[in-house]
Amino acid sequence: MDNIKTWANTHSWVKIAVYLLTFLFPALAFAQFSLPLQSPVNPYCLMWIGFYSCLFLCWAYKGFLSKVPSVLANLFFMGFLFFGSLMGGLYGILLFLYCLCVPALPLFFLF
Repeated sequence: MDNIKTWANTHSWVKIAVYLLTFLFPALAFAQFSLPLQSPVNPYCLMWIGFYSCLFLCWAYKGFLSKVPSVLANLFFMGFLFFGSLMGGLYGILLFLYCLCVPALPLFFLF
C-alpha cells in the first residue's frame, strides 16, 4: 500500500488526474441543477467517482488545505442528493448507497 502512495506522490500527472476527478462530480451536479438546459448526465450515476476519488485523495496525499475544497464540494452535492433520495423512502436510501459504492458508467451516449 505504501508503494501506491509513493507512486501517486511522485507522479504529478496522477495528482492532477485525482484532483480533476474530485471536481468532476460536483461540476456535473452543479450543471444539472443550475443550468436552464439540463445535461443528459444523471449525477446519481457519477457519485461513485466523487466518493472514491475523495477517499483516494484523503488517503494518498498530505496537506489539509489542498483537500478541503474538493471534499466539501463533493459532500455538499452528495448531501443534496441524499436528501432528495429520502423522498423515495428505504428504496431511495438503498439506491443512493448503491450508486455511491458501485461503479457504473451512464449510458446516455448510446441513445
